[in-house]
Amino acid sequence: MINDKELISQKDRIRRMYKLMRIFSFSIPRMQYDIALSVLDNHGNSINDKLKILQNKIDAAKTTGKDATAWQTALDKAKTSLAALQNDVNEARVNLYRSVSDINLKQPDNYAEIINPVFANTAKSIKRINQGYTLLARDLLKAMSDPLPAKGPAKSAGLVKDCGNNFDCFIEAAQKCDLAKINHTYAMNLFEVRSTSTLYYELKGRDSAQKCIFYIQAKEVKLEFPPNTSQAIIALNEEAFKQMENRDGTCAYISTVKLVDLLKRWKAGEFQFSSDPKNGDFKDGKCKGDYFTPKVVTSGTLPANTLQTISLRECNKRGGSGMQITENNTACVSSQSDLGSIEGVKINGKSVQCCK
Repeated sequence: MINDKELISQKDRIRRMYKLMRIFSFSIPRMQYDIALSVLDNHGNSINDKLKILQNKIDAAKTTGKDATAWQTALDKAKTSLAALQNDVNEARVNLYRSVSDINLKQPDNYAEIINPVFANTAKSIKRINQGYTLLARDLLKAMSDPLPAKGPAKSAGLVKDCGNNFDCFIEAAQKCDLAKINHTYAMNLFEVRSTSTLYYELKGRDSAQKCIFYIQAKEVKLEFPPNTSQAIIALNEEAFKQMENRDGTCAYISTVKLVDLLKRWKAGEFQFSSDPKNGDFKDGKCKGDYFTPKVVTSGTLPANTLQTISLRECNKRGGSGMQITENNTACVSSQSDLGSIEGVKINGKSVQCCK
């Protein structure tokens, strides 16, 4: 018979064997696969850094007149593939950890039989992801092996159509993004102040991504004020509009339909003002330039009275003028009274105060 001392010794040997079995069939392989996944992580990050360098080179080539369309297409495809592969690495790690954790909690007798399929699936994922990285690099190098051709001018500057002041001519050119230019003048009334603006528009053709480039520049703004308007109000308004003069910018349109629709609305006198190019008239184009980031006049000295509201009709009836709230939350000047925010009226997302 086995005495108690021998029984304890035998149990201790079994326990050590069980622990060794877990180490060799479970813990060590898990660490090895975890290291392999970390290597794939580092590899993906390294590829991502190289793609950023390539993007910078493509952008620089575009500025020198090179046609980088083919390279950009290949790079965009590589970026998409890389993101998918990096996501696969994360999924493989999550699946490995989850499966190992579940098995560890259950502590079955047949560790090896249960854990081996988990490790086998992880190994397959690692092999597939590694092959994906190899194919990504191969396809990108192949697509970018040819030198970039010089981008021939679609049309020379001498062929830019001068539409004069014929807006229909400019709209017609916009339908196909043909080179054209126009000086356009329009007038509008805002709070009994009549503004006459002259703007220069030009269609500059398509860029390397085949987007139609629309250029806009504010040339001149003239203001006409109603009788008895205080000099403070005149000076404040003139300062605001003066800051817009000579500002310019460009908008890139994927579809000329959106650009033509915008021009037709302008011809009809329909404007949607916003300081954010993503809203208002320019929401359908990708716009940049100081024309789209107008400065806010900060000449107002009185804190805006936003606790009270007044209708536009009542403001005009009482001889008031509208003044936008500035960045420092002021509107009217010290010689005026702030009768409250005008109901339903905002400019660039800010309330307009009735100043008298």
